[in-house]
Amino acid sequence: MATRNGGATADRIMAAFKALLQETDYDKITVAGICERADVSRKTLYSYFDGKEGVLRRIVYEDVAAPVRTLMDYFSIGGRTSGGKILVRQILETIYANKDFYTLAVVQGRIGIIGQVLRDVFTTASIDLFRGDAEVCSEKFLYAAKFTSGAYVEVIKEWVREGMTISPEEMTDWLFEFSQSGNNILLDPRQ
Repeated sequence: MATRNGGATADRIMAAFKALLQETDYDKITVAGICERADVSRKTLYSYFDGKEGVLRRIVYEDVAAPVRTLMDYFSIGGRTSGGKILVRQILETIYANKDFYTLAVVQGRIGIIGQVLRDVFTTASIDLFRGDAEVCSEKFLYAAKFTSGAYVEVIKEWVREGMTISPEEMTDWLFEFSQSGNNILLDPRQ
């Protein structure tokens, strides 16, 4: 399927998609338009992606999963909670660094695709990070990882919708404060 230049071809297709999203609404972007911009055939695009949704999914996955894979190697050495905080901050910084792309994608209603990728990455990273040496996770543990991931994604969606006016560092601190003391904050909304 992929040739020696496969990475370069996929990168060209993703770059074409990003450029088109800057120029027009997501719903008006077509596979033909992406192919024309990337100078590839439809067959080539479909050998790498499952349509334009697949291109978006891959862009988000590479933005958020690549830093996670790199960071996970370091977390086996350090503390799990601090590792989780570093991981969340890295993802927020990546989204913030690509603010224009994510704002356009979210505003145009593509948060479902973005949210699913973020949930998958957060859930997998949480399981890997907090499971430690255990070979198998309990069902309760798996649901807790999915719950936490879903909560993070909902907050991140609002953060993007509201223009990312809060820094990634501060948002990370808030997320961890919420996860540690959410009930106390709800009991005293002035906090």
